[in-house]
Amino acid sequence: MLKQLTRLGSVLQGAPLARNFGALTLSQGLGRVVRFLYLIIVARILGPADVGVFVYGVALYLGLSGLAGFGQGVLLSTRLGKSRREASRMVSHSLAVVLVMASFAMGLGLGSVWAGEHEMKVVQALGLLVLTLVPRSIVVWVRHCYVALEDAGWIPRYELVFRGGEALAGTAVLFLWGDLRVVCAIHLSAWLIEAVVALRKLTGVGGFSLVPGRNLRLLKHIFRVSLYFMLSLWLVNLSAQVGILGLGLLREEAATVGYFGTAMQFVTTFLLLPFAFGQAFLPSLSRGYHRGGPAPAVLTFVIKGLLVAGGFIALLAHSYGAWIVTWLLGDRFAAAGEVFASLSWAIGPYAVTLLAVQALNGIGGRNLATVLALAIVAVQVTLLIALLPLGALVAATAALVAAAVLGCLLGILFIHRRLGIRGHGWWLHPLIAIAGTGAAISLGMPPEPWTAPAAAALLGLLIWRLGVFRGADLDLIRDRLQAAAG
Repeated sequence: MLKQLTRLGSVLQGAPLARNFGALTLSQGLGRVVRFLYLIIVARILGPADVGVFVYGVALYLGLSGLAGFGQGVLLSTRLGKSRREASRMVSHSLAVVLVMASFAMGLGLGSVWAGEHEMKVVQALGLLVLTLVPRSIVVWVRHCYVALEDAGWIPRYELVFRGGEALAGTAVLFLWGDLRVVCAIHLSAWLIEAVVALRKLTGVGGFSLVPGRNLRLLKHIFRVSLYFMLSLWLVNLSAQVGILGLGLLREEAATVGYFGTAMQFVTTFLLLPFAFGQAFLPSLSRGYHRGGPAPAVLTFVIKGLLVAGGFIALLAHSYGAWIVTWLLGDRFAAAGEVFASLSWAIGPYAVTLLAVQALNGIGGRNLATVLALAIVAVQVTLLIALLPLGALVAATAALVAAAVLGCLLGILFIHRRLGIRGHGWWLHPLIAIAGTGAAISLGMPPEPWTAPAAAALLGLLIWRLGVFRGADLDLIRDRLQAAAG
């Protein structure tokens, strides 16, 4: 196995997929580290209630960001041609769609804040965060353009500069004034400045025009095609915000929203790699699906890897997650630690769900991707409301875990059917290994601190005995990559 991994690594070096994946992983990793450290400072200075307002505001505009982006990332990755003229035409009309939809989404967000909140301080803080939607959508759209052209190497530098600058300025403001509204204003300003710089890069280095396209026929075509992309991507990303938004709309205490939102920050940190891989992989998958390239084989291998990695993370978080959160944020956030320990079981399934939606959009399964996303959000919302009598945090946690597991199973089955794979062992075996380990824990593993090491050893043994990963899989991927390159 080690020999096959080494050979595969040598083939991947220099490939567009590897470059895109590396750039996106680094940028999102840097951004996440900076935001994570910044959240720790905000939490320690402001406390759970103000953190609840902040994470609710961020969840609100992130929940609307799928509508604002309107699936343009998938559209550009699958439709941006190699001709500069064709690319320029598509980019200018895609920009027009993003500007219109981002403005519309921002209006919806501001309207909901004005109608739903009564305390002026909260209205002002949330309003500033919702205003971030337009500049952030522009920044994300520019990045999508370069990812589609497989030239994303500059993104990590921008992420470090602008997220780092925001964190430094926000920390200084917190120590001087301790006002959440100023922190929200700095958040908005950082995205505004980055939007201007990113657009200048697109015109200067990229050579594209910033004049929005006005060809109504092409705009209608983009809108019609993007609608399915938008629905699936919006809904699957919205599911990560449903718990926070639901608790806020159900008028739970701000501290409760803060606990759940803080736990979700830990969860989404582990989703960086699958999200970055999905973005980087989409152009290659779209081409390889129709040309017999290595993309389908890579996709199934990565799905198995996500399931196994999610299982190991959940085992460790089950034992140590609550302690880590409390150690980082203080005793006031002990409840957030308990929530994270339970939510960790959703990491692997949710990562597969996220990748499945992106992949289905790239291989002609737009309808399946939309059905998948609709199903998980519907289940999550239904369970959140139904389980609320058991407690807000219990309801939000159980709803997300159940929705993630459902999405994982549906996503795997849809991909299995779409790719025409023979046999179900490739996905059943890792699930059997994880389920067997989970059952062993519930039946009484060795007591702490030996539970996690013993469970991890058992999971590793089951993975080996069931043959989840085989050297033949790696050889197949390597051979197809070499054939595609040659």
